[in-house]
Amino acid sequence: MPMVVPNNGDLVNSSRNGQCPTKRDRKPKNEDSANWFSKFTFFWINNLINAAARQQLNEMNDLPKLAKDVEVIKVNNEFIRIISRYSASSRLSLLLALHHYLKQQFYPLCIPKILYDCLAFVNPLLLGSLVDFISDAEATIVDGVYISVGIFVTNVVMAVVGVHYAHLLNRVSMKVDTAINGIVYRHCLSLASHPKSTCSVGQLVNLISVDVRKIVIFCRCFHDLWSVPFQILAALFLLYKQVELASTVSLGISLSILVPVYLIAKKLASLYAQLVGAKDRRVMSVNEAIHGMRTLKLNVLEDIYEERILNLRREEFKYLKRRKYIDAISVYIWAVASLFMATLTFITFVLLGNELTASKVFTTLSLCNLLIGPVINLPWFINTGYEAWVSTRRIVRFLATEPLALDLYYETPEAHGPDVALALNHVGARLEGAASINDITFTVKQGELIGIYGPVGSGKSSLLHVILGEISKCSGSVYVKDWKDGVAFVSQDPWLSNSSIRDNITFGKEFDKHFYSTVVDACALRPDFARFPQGDQTLAGERGRALSGGQRARVAMARAVYQDKSIYLVDDLFASVDDNVAHILFDDCILGCLRSKTVLLVTQKLAFLERVDRIVYMKQDGTAVIGSPEELLSLIYAEISTVPGAPGRSDVAAERQGSVEHVDHPYENSVEKKEEEEEDREIGFVKFSVYRNYVRCMGCGTFLSTLLAFVLMQSSRNVSDWYLSYWVQSYGRNGNGENLTGGIHVSSGHIQNDIPTELIVYACLAVANSIFVLFRAFLYAYGCLRVARVLHDKLLHKIFQAPLHFFSETAPGRLINRISSDIFTIDDWLPSQANRVAKFAFEILGAVAMISYSMPWCLISLVPLFLFYLHIHKAYRLACCSIKRLNSVSLSPIYSHCVDSICGAVTIRALRDCNRFIDEFLKRFSVNMQCQYSEYASLVWLSIRIHMISIITMGTVCITALLQRVFGEAKPELVGLALTYVLLLKGLLAEFMSSFTESEKAFISVERVFSYLNNLESENLDQLAQIPERWPEHGHIVFESAVVRYSADALPALDKVSFEIRPGEHIGIVGRTGAGKTTLISTLFRAYQLESGRILIDGVDIAAVGLRQLRSKLGIISQDPFLFSGTIRENLDMKGEYTTDHLLKTIESCGLGDLVEQLGGLDYHVEEGGANLSVGQRQLICLARAFVMKKKIVCIDEATSYVDLDTDARMQRLLRSTFANATVLAIAHRVRTVLSCDRVFVMEDGCIVEFGVPADLVRNPASKFRSLIRDTSLLN
Repeated sequence: MPMVVPNNGDLVNSSRNGQCPTKRDRKPKNEDSANWFSKFTFFWINNLINAAARQQLNEMNDLPKLAKDVEVIKVNNEFIRIISRYSASSRLSLLLALHHYLKQQFYPLCIPKILYDCLAFVNPLLLGSLVDFISDAEATIVDGVYISVGIFVTNVVMAVVGVHYAHLLNRVSMKVDTAINGIVYRHCLSLASHPKSTCSVGQLVNLISVDVRKIVIFCRCFHDLWSVPFQILAALFLLYKQVELASTVSLGISLSILVPVYLIAKKLASLYAQLVGAKDRRVMSVNEAIHGMRTLKLNVLEDIYEERILNLRREEFKYLKRRKYIDAISVYIWAVASLFMATLTFITFVLLGNELTASKVFTTLSLCNLLIGPVINLPWFINTGYEAWVSTRRIVRFLATEPLALDLYYETPEAHGPDVALALNHVGARLEGAASINDITFTVKQGELIGIYGPVGSGKSSLLHVILGEISKCSGSVYVKDWKDGVAFVSQDPWLSNSSIRDNITFGKEFDKHFYSTVVDACALRPDFARFPQGDQTLAGERGRALSGGQRARVAMARAVYQDKSIYLVDDLFASVDDNVAHILFDDCILGCLRSKTVLLVTQKLAFLERVDRIVYMKQDGTAVIGSPEELLSLIYAEISTVPGAPGRSDVAAERQGSVEHVDHPYENSVEKKEEEEEDREIGFVKFSVYRNYVRCMGCGTFLSTLLAFVLMQSSRNVSDWYLSYWVQSYGRNGNGENLTGGIHVSSGHIQNDIPTELIVYACLAVANSIFVLFRAFLYAYGCLRVARVLHDKLLHKIFQAPLHFFSETAPGRLINRISSDIFTIDDWLPSQANRVAKFAFEILGAVAMISYSMPWCLISLVPLFLFYLHIHKAYRLACCSIKRLNSVSLSPIYSHCVDSICGAVTIRALRDCNRFIDEFLKRFSVNMQCQYSEYASLVWLSIRIHMISIITMGTVCITALLQRVFGEAKPELVGLALTYVLLLKGLLAEFMSSFTESEKAFISVERVFSYLNNLESENLDQLAQIPERWPEHGHIVFESAVVRYSADALPALDKVSFEIRPGEHIGIVGRTGAGKTTLISTLFRAYQLESGRILIDGVDIAAVGLRQLRSKLGIISQDPFLFSGTIRENLDMKGEYTTDHLLKTIESCGLGDLVEQLGGLDYHVEEGGANLSVGQRQLICLARAFVMKKKIVCIDEATSYVDLDTDARMQRLLRSTFANATVLAIAHRVRTVLSCDRVFVMEDGCIVEFGVPADLVRNPASKFRSLIRDTSLLN
């Protein structure tokens, strides 16, 4: 349900009455509503920056809306129409579609790009002209004014062209981002659930968070691929005009740099592909762990699985480490190349007998600075293109996977009569791991109720999936009438979306109060709504995690009924509910609301099969026998009667009426909120403590050493430039041609060749600079790698140490966002940006120092400009931090929706509701694009002001130079030095501000990680008392006035519960939903802390026992089977403690021997969540896991609800024999299980209101246990 927003009617009314909103009430202006002048000057962005300064950028609504041409839905629809023209199997389909879509907006950007690049080369020429003017005593002041005005105009035009080019490029990149993400998500929903091509959560998250980003980055760099060669050629040509043949040195150095940089780029691209693959595997495992954390913690497997993820991280880190150290080499080449190029060029120029004047020195220096950037960048742009190509191939490979084509899958209606609802004709299907379908033929008429029965693994669920088209048939034909209208499907493992219960039931359809009420009653949900504080507005949570298994099943059934489809496929609906609720569902829902519908019902309840029209009896070999109940039930009874302990006809009769009402609830009474809590978010700048903690992770010694290396690196660079100017200046003072140093003969204003002692000194300074750069590059890489390793490992460990209730209260998408997107930022983006911040900061300090030294009068203007710079720096930082936090928060709903969609894809497709989910994805993605749009806008706002500062600074230097020329104080070498650094300063200020804010935005990821590290509660693992070595030896359990609350203001979930369980006793626990049954068992595992009272096991207070030691001594078999990706062996024995023979014997005893042998043994790979096994097979493997690890105390939560009757009987007998000497607490659904226990506890409102021997309680007319049982045969 949408969140409630305050009524703004008063504000609107006051505005209509002529009262303008106050300045504080103004919202950021939208670009579309701005006038042409505001768009040209980007003044419309001021409102956004001002809102941030007033700390009003705290919600998504505070950001400006997207411009119409980049609106997500509009872009997505346009791109869908274009890409549909291309073959999905073509490797170029995506690129061709992007080309066709963006060619009119993207390619014309070459015009401002080439104009900007040409103007960039005008500056060094004008610099040389100004230095020549200062040197020429005969030149008039008017010439100097013309040159200064030329410099001013050139830089103003560059500023205008540059910011508009950047803004238009931002729009194009947003369109690329939107178009690809939309098509990836859309295709994800179109894939069948069972083939190998099925999209996993980790794969989809990485496609969205990493691969699309790489393509977007390449689009931003595309024009540089042709621009960079042009810049290199232009710079070399101008260098030739300055230093003639000596320019060949620059050419040689450029070519020699290209080779290693290209090899580096190629290697980094290869490492990137390996890194992404390793990251995919790690994120998938993290996603598994988050969803299976209850299984991990209660079975004390979290350390094992954490180590498994750490091993995957080590593999990923291996590639990251190589990437960072190779990147350090590229940083070294980048930093020293321009200085070495200038040094060798000057040496060659002098040795060739040329005159080296101040004009040539500083023009050449400026041209070398312009040349080295493109030379270094070219391989990186090529590398960016290669990485984008790798990502494009991954995306195209994903898009090329065959989607569901139901129009080709289903048979046309001509071959069937109008009364036929669906038909299978000799259908066969093969699927690895799941049951096969062999030559099945039957026809279902409209309004028929078909029961489907069979043993575990016989293909019941597979049959339904074949009808849905989720499993492709290999033979035969399938006909479904009106398949375009959809089929209502209720899965064996019910899926709910992360929305309110009402929204899950209506599922996009208009709310009909009367029909809704009928459906709720038919699905026995009204008592549950009465128990929820928010009623049907309660949030179901991701995958319905906030509800119990039975509640999920009934909500899923209610959703199916509310959709009012013609055909219903219901897969084992009654497995997770008790008999009483099952009868309500069957009588009021299946035979009531759906009496006129066509229903295929998979069930193990023979009492219900007696009342269906026909039965499809699935055999173990995948074949089926179809007939009436009278024909097939006798066959079924005959087969199951051969199993000792299996129910007979009398038991089925009892099943018809007997019930113990119970619906398991993993977090009873914890569902209290209609809306999920908003993700925590800081406000304002990133706090200093975040940087301090980051430095601590790096190591203070490493940080200080790196800082010292930065200082020495920049100092040596500035000293070398100063020495060059000093050298030229010294010849200017000694115009008599006296030999000053080592035989170099000089004349006024220039140097003649002989022994280049000064150039040797200059070269030595360059060598020293290169040593400091190398030291800094590798030391910094080492420090960042250390931070990446420490923060990931600490975050992972902190998450694994979190208490169980944290995982029920926190959306998995948020955790995936932290461990995926935030960690990727810390690994990759943050180090590069922080490195740039330090580099540009020291270069700015060096530039200001050199300008101040060369022209001290410039300080008069530099001081106010510096204050202005600090002002815009603060405003931009505040805006960017606020937007980045909103951006980070906006990613979690996207990831959550992706997880939701993948988990519920079968249901979504069956109901033909994909378009609504696509719209919801685009809506959430639009919020993220709104954040990116605001980021780009604020960056343009900053760029304009940086250009303004640099233009004013350059103007100040020019005016100062002219004034000095007028008063006869101008020195050409100092003017040249100052102008050289002024030209650098413009780029440095922009790059510093950009990298600083990008770094600070990246530090928000560090902030978010430390938010968990500092604030996330950890389970108390400490052991407070000495525990006997063989504890627990007997399994004696005592509860003494135990009180449990979920929160301080909540009612007790357990209220002064006291009882004693004798060693080896088997206890059945019954009670209505919310009575506290699961809480009782969970408290035994210390999933919840006692408010008062205590629990003793063999006389030891469990509060004094180490948490993992306690849980390691207890066994639990859950109703909801959860398997991890890996082998069957790993799922049975993740710790590797048992022999193969022991595991095989256990597997055989559970009736899984034939299946495991068919699959290839214990090393058969189980897919994520056990997707390639049936739910019943998963449940049996989980049962086998408990048998492998025999415990003295075992808690059972209806562990055989998804298996057939004879398997259930065999498992119940095996449970009794295996745990004959163990103390067993069993939450029971089935009457037979309850009556076989030694004693029964009846719970109500968190209290045990009755306990005793089942037979004694049944005989007591006043017994509450007796009131739960309706069948007279059981009562007798």
